[in-house]
Amino acid sequence: MRIAGLLASTAIAAGGHAAWAKPPILLGGLNMSYTTQAAAAELQQICPSGVGYPAQVLAGQERPASAVSGQPRIEQYRQNVLIATYTSFSDQPGCVMAGDGTDNINPGPPAASGCGPFTRDHSYRLWQPGDTFLVYPAVYSGPYNQPWIGPEYDDSSDYSAGISHTPDNVSLVGVVQNNTRPVILLDGPASDNTLGQAPVYFDRSNNFTMDGINVMAGPHAAAGKAGVYEDGGSNLTLADMRIAFFARAGVNGLFGAGNYSGFLSLHGLELDHNGGPYGPAHNAYIGASAVDPNFSVIMHHSWSHHAYYGHLFKSRAQVNTFTANYFEGGLPFGRYTQAEAYLLDVPNGGMLTARNNVFVKNASGADANGMSVTFLMEGYSDARTQSIDIENNTFITYAETFDGSHPNYPFSFFYPSVRPDSPAWPSTIPVRVIKNAFVGYCPAVAGSPQAYVGDLSLTESFAETAKDFSFSTKVAADDAVLAALLPSYQPELGTLAYQQQLQGRTIRKAMTLGAKD
Repeated sequence: MRIAGLLASTAIAAGGHAAWAKPPILLGGLNMSYTTQAAAAELQQICPSGVGYPAQVLAGQERPASAVSGQPRIEQYRQNVLIATYTSFSDQPGCVMAGDGTDNINPGPPAASGCGPFTRDHSYRLWQPGDTFLVYPAVYSGPYNQPWIGPEYDDSSDYSAGISHTPDNVSLVGVVQNNTRPVILLDGPASDNTLGQAPVYFDRSNNFTMDGINVMAGPHAAAGKAGVYEDGGSNLTLADMRIAFFARAGVNGLFGAGNYSGFLSLHGLELDHNGGPYGPAHNAYIGASAVDPNFSVIMHHSWSHHAYYGHLFKSRAQVNTFTANYFEGGLPFGRYTQAEAYLLDVPNGGMLTARNNVFVKNASGADANGMSVTFLMEGYSDARTQSIDIENNTFITYAETFDGSHPNYPFSFFYPSVRPDSPAWPSTIPVRVIKNAFVGYCPAVAGSPQAYVGDLSLTESFAETAKDFSFSTKVAADDAVLAALLPSYQPELGTLAYQQQLQGRTIRKAMTLGAKD
C-alpha cells in the first residue's frame, strides 16, 4: 500500500507527455504487471494454437555489399594539416621508405611511392600519436586494402632491438559524401597483412577510433575469423559502421580475442548477414579479456540482424552494457535453414546492463533457439563480479515457437534455467529485471524458469505497437519513487533512448515501460 500510494500521488516528470491523448496508466507496486485489454484478447486468439501472429515488420532489406564509386584516397592529417595522401591501406609493390627514422615525420614521399600507413610486415611507421586518416568514398578491395593496426618500427636498429611504437590516439575516419561511406571489401582470401584472419585486423593499439567505414564480404570472401578482428590493445572505438555478409565466408562479423584491455565501444553499428556453423560464428563474438578483469563492452544505438546459425551478439567480456540497440531476429533467409540462435548471449555472465533495447524473435528454425537474452548459460569462467540489470526493454515475438514445438521466451538465466525470484537463485548475484514490455508471448506453463518477466512488466498487443515500437497504451512507473525504494536505482530520464534502427541519438523523455517513449 505504501508503494501504491506513493506512485499514485507523485506526478510524472515532464517530457513528451503533452502530446499524449491521455496520461499514462500508473503501476502501483513493484510486483505488479499490466496487460492491456487488447493484449488479453489477442493472446486468447493466438495461444496455444500459434495461429494469428502478424507478419514481422522488418526494419530493412538486404542491400548489395558495395555500391560506392570513386578512387581510393586516404589523407593523413597531423594537427589539422594534410601531410600525406595514400591510395591503399598497406604497402603496394614499389613502396619506398627512407628507413632512417624520418618516415613518420615526413610520410608524404613514402605515400606517393605506394606505401600504406597500416602495413604489418617490412614496414616502418608512418604515423604519430594523434594523427587522423580521412578515407574517401570508394571500394577498397584487394590484398593492399586490408589494414593491420599495430606496433611498427622507425628504423632497422629499432627492429633489431625490438623497439616498436604503438599507435596511440590515432583515428581512421570515413568521409561521407552523398550519404555514402567508404567500403573495405573482402572478395577473395584475407591477406598476409592481416594474417589471413580478416580484412581489418587490430593488434596492439591504444585509444584507436575507426569511424564511418563499412566492412563487407563479397561472394568470394574467405577469412579465418571475421570481418573485423580485435586481437589486442586497449580502448578501441568502432562507430557508424556496417559489418556485413561474412556469412559468405562462414565467419563472425566482429570477433574479439583475449589480449585487450579497457573498453570496446560500439556506437551506431549495423551488424548483419554474418555467422556460420563452424565455431559457431556470430554477428559479433567478443571473448573475455585475459589481461583485464574489468574489460568492458559498451554498445549503443546499434542494430544487429540477419545472423546465420550463431547469435546476434555474444560476449564473454567481464562487463557488458547494451543501451538503445535493436536486436532483430527473424526467419531463415536465402540458402540457410535457420536464422540466429540467441539474440544477446552473455554465456559467462559478468556485470550485465541492458536498457532501452528492442529484442525481436520469430520462428528462427529447427536448430536455432527461442531465447532473446541469456546469462551464464555456459557457467562461470573466473571470479568476476556477477550482476544483472535489465530495464525498460521491449521484447516481441512474431511466433509462439522457434521450431514448431519449443516456445520463444524472453530470458534464460543459467543452465538449467533458474528464475531470479526462486529460492535457487544465488544470493551473490544481484538482479534487477524491471519495467520491460512484452508483445506476442503466450502465457507459459506455471513455474517455467523461462517464463520470468520481472517486476513492473507490461504486455501489449501487436495492434497497440507502432513500427517504431512505441505503444498506443502508455503505462508508466514513477522514477523518483523507484529511486527512493530501490538501492542504486538510476532514473531513466535523460539516459540514451531507443531510436528506430540507427536514426538519431535521442534520450529518454518519459518514464513509460518498454524501450520507446
